[in-house]
Amino acid sequence: MVDLSGKEGLEIVFDFDHTLFSTKKWVRALIRKFKDLGVPEEVFSRTFYACKDGPGYRSEAQIGLIKKELPEVDEDLLREVVTTHTRLAKECLYPDVLPFLKRAKGKVRMHILTLNGEDVWGRIRGCEIEGFFEKIMVVQNPNKLPVLEKMVNPLGRAVFVEDNPKALEDAKKALPGLTTIRIDRGEGGYSGKPSGEGIDVDIKSFDELEI
Repeated sequence: MVDLSGKEGLEIVFDFDHTLFSTKKWVRALIRKFKDLGVPEEVFSRTFYACKDGPGYRSEAQIGLIKKELPEVDEDLLREVVTTHTRLAKECLYPDVLPFLKRAKGKVRMHILTLNGEDVWGRIRGCEIEGFFEKIMVVQNPNKLPVLEKMVNPLGRAVFVEDNPKALEDAKKALPGLTTIRIDRGEGGYSGKPSGEGIDVDIKSFDELEI
């Protein structure tokens, strides 16, 4: 158990995908919905990864690629599915997230720092969690450090919760007083990889955080 209680002025910065939000669950559900509209899973997967811009995802680009492969598919129906699916993103929050946010609200200042993706703002809004966070920053550069340094009070107490061990290591080098928490949800590209140096705590669930 990681005790974060009783720390006046504490700030917690969270990553979004694979930290608060099960991207795997969201994508699997989208695959099923696209399949109902005539898009085979292999076509979805191929076009999904082909249209990714770095770490980001662009649904409109994917729909364009699908249309090239499957001219008979209705683009407007695909767009409608993406829009509806994004509005229901709350279903893909990890089950321990909302209970933790409710416990922490009013006790600590909380922020989100996540990588750019065309649909990420929609997913955050669909999760209905904006009210828990003071700052929500969506960045294009995989190097989150410059933004992280501006988000937290350098003289205060701050915690960075992230699934990417390299991002945590870089943050710890630049901000030695920062508490770095690596969360491994068992999914995502960093799952199962060693934490390395510069990481203070490893967890698998927010149930391990006492607030």
